[in-house]
Amino acid sequence: MSQQFYVYLYCDPRCTPPEPMYVGKGHGERAFAHLSWTHNPWLRRKIQRIREAGLEPLIEIVKENLTSEEALLEEQKLIARIGRADLAEGPLCNFTDGGEGTTGWVPSECTRRLWSEQRQGPQTPAQYAANCRRQHTEATKRRMSEANRGRALSEEHIEAIREYNRTRPITDEMRAKMSRTRKAKGLSPAQQEKMRRGKEQAQAARTPEEQAAIVEKSARKNRGQRRSEETKRKMREAWERRRAAWGPSKHPPKEH
Repeated sequence: MSQQFYVYLYCDPRCTPPEPMYVGKGHGERAFAHLSWTHNPWLRRKIQRIREAGLEPLIEIVKENLTSEEALLEEQKLIARIGRADLAEGPLCNFTDGGEGTTGWVPSECTRRLWSEQRQGPQTPAQYAANCRRQHTEATKRRMSEANRGRALSEEHIEAIREYNRTRPITDEMRAKMSRTRKAKGLSPAQQEKMRRGKEQAQAARTPEEQAAIVEKSARKNRGQRRSEETKRKMREAWERRRAAWGPSKHPPKEH
């Protein structure tokens, strides 16, 4: 049986002596994950206030080289000994008694109402941005990938995803991140061919009035911009490829 688990304790360095504020169980880098993001709002606010004071939370490994079951038991014992703040038993930000699941946690009516409101309607930009900031461990990413592999989506589900992507709010920060990701990954020849065919199909389906409106909008947007010679070269090459793909029938010669 693997003995790679441990129990850790977060303490507030602003107090003398440092006051315990969170107990957890994990392995690997789990003890440090809360420093970047945590779903526990009390712990998140405490860490923020500690950092505003120019300090960092103190992290102590209480017990290590434990099995998962032993770590869960030690976590429960430590939480019970120190006490939870939400039950007015101590200073801990933990919402549960420790161990598997959410044993001992009873959501308040305010929390239940907030959950209900959050699940109604489309996501707000703040909710979407918060989900984008979530950092999953490699193990979680593998589980999510395996769960979705080979999963068949219904036509209704696919159409719902398309509609959401067409109307979802995208911030400038998200656009910049998406651009950096695409540039880093690059496009395979198959992806490039698929995008090219999609553009050709979209252009073929447009009426002359729609195409003229797009050209005018692009001209207004690009008017007055200064481009590098490299950018100009790429634009010329792209235009030549598009003109060759459209063929002469799409662009009859102008009458003089």
